[in-house]
Amino acid sequence: MAVLTQQEIAQLVYTGIKDPFIFLGQHKINDKEFVIRAIQPAADKIEVVSKKLKHSVTMDRVHSDGLYEAVIEASDYFDYELKITYHTGEVWTVRD
Repeated sequence: MAVLTQQEIAQLVYTGIKDPFIFLGQHKINDKEFVIRAIQPAADKIEVVSKKLKHSVTMDRVHSDGLYEAVIEASDYFDYELKITYHTGEVWTVRD
C-alpha cells in the first residue's frame, strides 16, 4: 500500500515536477518509521540494503511506471543502497 496519495503519485510520475526529491529518497514518516522511494521503470525488483537493517527490504512497486517504495522501522536517518534487478536479469547496487 502506497504512503503517497494517488494525486501525489500522478504528480510525481506524470507531470515532471520541479523537485521530485520532495517525494523520492528517504523521508521520515513518524518517530519509528521512514519511507524510501525510487523511480526505476526498467526494474523488476528493488531492495533496500543497509548495515543498520537486519536484512534487506524489498520495495513495493506502487505504480506501473516504476515507482517503488518501502516503509522501514528506524528511529533516525541511515545510509542505504538500492539493489536493483532489471528485466534483463542484470543486478546493480547504487547508493541513494
